[in-house]
Amino acid sequence: MAPSLNKSVLLKVKVSPGSSKDRILGFLGDELKVSLTAPPADGKANAALLKFLARSLDIKNSQLELRSGFSSRNKVVKILGLDKDECERSLLKITERSGEAVKKSPDSEG
Repeated sequence: MAPSLNKSVLLKVKVSPGSSKDRILGFLGDELKVSLTAPPADGKANAALLKFLARSLDIKNSQLELRSGFSSRNKVVKILGLDKDECERSLLKITERSGEAVKKSPDSEG
């Protein structure tokens, strides 16, 4: 069954480009901290972030949209097809596997 694209969540993300490994580090305040191997030039880190989040959340790339932070480490990503609880559960599983703890969940878009 296809996901309902009527539901969505806004996720604040702090990106560390040029890292040695793509990984989710956990939450820092209300931002998800993510390290990416892609360099912070020519939109490569933005594209890598969306691709990595889609793969991590097991959703299609088309369900992700970068809403702000195009040239900043601090970004806001809109995720279609997941609500706040579904996104929180998925991120909790990912961060638990990496030994990090989720401290605060993403905001539902109203």
